[in-house]
Amino acid sequence: LRGLTCLARTGCDKEKLFLQAARKAATWMRAQQDADGAWRRGVSPLTGNTFHAYYIYAAAALAEFAHTYNDGASLEAAVSNARFVLSLRDRNGWIRAMSFSQDKPALLHTIGYTLQGLFDVGRLADHPECTAAAEEGARKILSCQDEKTGSIPGRFEDGYRPDVPWTSTTGNSQMAVLWFHLADHTGATEFESAARRANSFNRSIQDLYHTD
Repeated sequence: LRGLTCLARTGCDKEKLFLQAARKAATWMRAQQDADGAWRRGVSPLTGNTFHAYYIYAAAALAEFAHTYNDGASLEAAVSNARFVLSLRDRNGWIRAMSFSQDKPALLHTIGYTLQGLFDVGRLADHPECTAAAEEGARKILSCQDEKTGSIPGRFEDGYRPDVPWTSTTGNSQMAVLWFHLADHTGATEFESAARRANSFNRSIQDLYHTD
């Protein structure tokens, strides 16, 4: 839906095929949503949760579509999911169900989806509680970034406690995107610095001389 929305508004969708497909996708997503805002139907059998907080990233796609094409039903669906995700927060800002399975720590990858989704819904739907929740989580992750290398632990336990010594290039990039957006949103320079460090680390481990 995110991709179709972007394609539809580029000006190259003369026959409105991308827009038509985007509307169908948004309609289908709304139809799968439960009354409390969660998505429980069609959850991957490879995961152990009946619902996932990181589906807020899909809600953000609904919000993007709604914002672009003034679709009130899609905006309400996005906000409904955001309310559900906010209800999963504890007093330390940790959000339950960010992991693939309830009994396992959350990957930075899925944490990144969750925080990015909250920020986007908050921005597009004018929902400051969402952007505040995203900022709180982003600051907790920032406090765990290696100041020298710019890398971030690749998995976290409840309370944003690092769980592993390894890092995730995908998660590093996701957090860099969010930190850059937060720098623009809040004016806090530490977010931009953290984003640049994360990007520098990812570049530093790219093998430019590999045979591929």
